[in-house]
Amino acid sequence: MPKKSSRFIPVATGTTKLCRVRNNKAEPPVTNKYHMKFRRILPHPALQKYIRGYWYIESGPVEEIMSLVPDGYPELFFSLKNKVEAGLVGEKASAFPKTGVMGQITSMLMANNTAGSQVLYVKMYPWTPNLLFRTPFWHLNDQFLELEALTCDPCFRNLARDVHACESVAAAAGLIDSFLLKKLLHLNDENPFLRHAIHQIFTRNGAMNVDCLTGHVHASRRYVEKLFKNTIGVSPKRYARLIRVKKASILMLDKKFSGNISNIASCLEYYDQSHFLKDFKSVTGQTPTSFLRSQGVPFDRVEEYLGQWDYS
Repeated sequence: MPKKSSRFIPVATGTTKLCRVRNNKAEPPVTNKYHMKFRRILPHPALQKYIRGYWYIESGPVEEIMSLVPDGYPELFFSLKNKVEAGLVGEKASAFPKTGVMGQITSMLMANNTAGSQVLYVKMYPWTPNLLFRTPFWHLNDQFLELEALTCDPCFRNLARDVHACESVAAAAGLIDSFLLKKLLHLNDENPFLRHAIHQIFTRNGAMNVDCLTGHVHASRRYVEKLFKNTIGVSPKRYARLIRVKKASILMLDKKFSGNISNIASCLEYYDQSHFLKDFKSVTGQTPTSFLRSQGVPFDRVEEYLGQWDYS
């Protein structure tokens, strides 16, 4: 097990920078005070092909709302203190269960963090939930399901009990690490093609089609479509679009972004800007210009926060 100091990447309370946009150009950011604290916790090295990382989010003395572009990672979460409500844009928010699983999110998510709320998230690679829960994952799309409703395995119930009894986030992360090591490392039935296909989508930032995926391994299109739907929750085309739009949102929130949206479309290999605008709005419900007017990162050290979605 790595030392604690090598696993924690703390992000202190900070500010969010909101960009104004005029004529397709971003103006200097407006700074608003936030009080949220964020920690990224790295998993045990042996788990890094299954778990992207752990997030710990603690809100400050006031209620705060985060809007999140889908990132392609399903999550296991532990609501440690106070209430968090979440829902897709345009839909009624509902309270997180104390311990639950977040399926594949396919549109903009709004999270309402009440004052003093604390949540620990386990950000899983998209093939991991199927290995843990043995269920077609499309059933969980855009849902937050209580853990006990997903599995009858008493080990998960015991994990939830023990995590909620921990006195520190470090201890909770250590417990989850130990649990997942026992659960995942003895498995030998993961699909190597699926991991390869997902990594192909990641390394191309979603800029690839189904024919490219099938061509790499000489698999049929029907096989790939069925495999993705059952294991990932969505078709390969839709999953690639989610990753592409997420990457676009990261590029637009980067402090180096010039404000030229057409450059983002070009960087992500869109045929033209209209195709990019259509994809972006289908996922976020907003145009890129509206997104830039309203979005910000509610922590300081923005590069480190956004760097979690380095799909390379």
